[in-house]
Amino acid sequence: MRLLALLAVAVSLPVAGLVGCSAGRESRSADKAGGVGDVVVLQLGDADLQDSGDFQVLTYFARQTEELSGGMVRIDTTYAAAGRQRPDAEQAVARMVREGNLDLGYVGADGWDELGVRSFAGLFAPLLVGNDALLNAVAKGRLAAEMLEGLRRAGVVGLALIPRSLRPPVGLERPFVNPADFAGARVAVTPSKATDTALRALGARPVHVSNVAIGKAVARGNVDAELPSFDHLPVADVVAANVPLLPKLNTLFANPDSLDSLGDDQRLALRTAASRTVAHVVTTRPTAQAALERFCSGGRAASASGGGRAVLARPSDLAALARATRPVHAELRRHPGTRHAIERIGALKRSLPPAPSLHLPRGCSTSRPATAGRGASRPPSELNGTYRWLLTRAEGRAFGQDKETLATLPSVVTMTLRDGKWQLGERPEADRGTYTVTANRISFAWPAVNSVLTFTYSADPDGTLHLTPLPSVERGDRFVWSSQPWRRIGPPVRETP
Repeated sequence: MRLLALLAVAVSLPVAGLVGCSAGRESRSADKAGGVGDVVVLQLGDADLQDSGDFQVLTYFARQTEELSGGMVRIDTTYAAAGRQRPDAEQAVARMVREGNLDLGYVGADGWDELGVRSFAGLFAPLLVGNDALLNAVAKGRLAAEMLEGLRRAGVVGLALIPRSLRPPVGLERPFVNPADFAGARVAVTPSKATDTALRALGARPVHVSNVAIGKAVARGNVDAELPSFDHLPVADVVAANVPLLPKLNTLFANPDSLDSLGDDQRLALRTAASRTVAHVVTTRPTAQAALERFCSGGRAASASGGGRAVLARPSDLAALARATRPVHAELRRHPGTRHAIERIGALKRSLPPAPSLHLPRGCSTSRPATAGRGASRPPSELNGTYRWLLTRAEGRAFGQDKETLATLPSVVTMTLRDGKWQLGERPEADRGTYTVTANRISFAWPAVNSVLTFTYSADPDGTLHLTPLPSVERGDRFVWSSQPWRRIGPPVRETP
């Protein structure tokens, strides 16, 4: 848990006691079914980081499995299981499960086509699954079970298709509401033939990066837009709120041998836990409107309006997008199974009440501060100093932090900046790195987590810094690094290794 670990070491003047986070790992039983009283520990791999939004889902699944099995089956989850940088992290996790290096996996449904699985293709006909009710209905219905059966082609067994959210286009500098906006644009996505095909139909160029490594691509100026899920929008960018280009669903799946080696009751507990997880997510996940509300008000440091910026495409824009992607639908329909899935989704859509239109919260479309260009570099020593700021529980809630993180708050954080080197808290071997300043942009290189955090900033006469995160900065890092102004309390008295 990177955020909790960071909080635990970054705070030099605790207002309330902090707790660290450590995970005990039990050895896997050689005979999982074992004898009476044996506890089975199944290894689950997630391609994303723990703060990507998957943590609550997988924690719920693990708890349900343990409860339903009477404590005889436990789940041990590894986040970023295939590493932090490889673009094909989701396919790598799938292979790890197939080969028995993991018992369970959790990856996006859209990436399975890279491994020859076609059963999910109908879901990713552009603009087809365009509202929350339809997304939930697909995940709960018989069609989801049939799609999961297709995973046997990749050598694994599907357990659940879990709805995450809709995926609107998010521009780093401008909105993406019609094909002209996409023409020539570089859009950061994880590898998926379905996603690539949709983007190319709009004239865009897919740029394959992992969800974990997208920060570097943005910081280096290599992308113009993203396709994040609505529940994990990058704050301070421009989201085309009513352009549900593609949906986001995740698959939970198992290694066949791991599943077969469980006892009947254990296997039933695992499958029931997966089913309950789908039902839980359907009833608790934020709707697109709720996610938009949070995006538009998610922290004072995010933008001039208090959060991100959003726009609504006009009917003519939506019609142009539909026309541009019509050849994609035609190509998908050439495969009988995919055509059947598209028709069933269409019928399901017609059976549901009309979806309410999205509306923009007041002030969400106000102009955000101009993003700094690649102006001249500035001496990092201009920002030398010791800074402190308070992490509050209210801000933690606003940024969607979990109960375990909220229990560590409020806390005071100390940062030292000295001649291009930074040190956060008291753990120099981990929470330190270098920083560069260009125009009104500051980038923090963080070797311990192989990450680059980039912000625009402004300074008050007393040296207080106000940081605005770029979209590459993850939600947990936004909370810790930029939810409050950095108050300069003096020169950099601490060494920065």
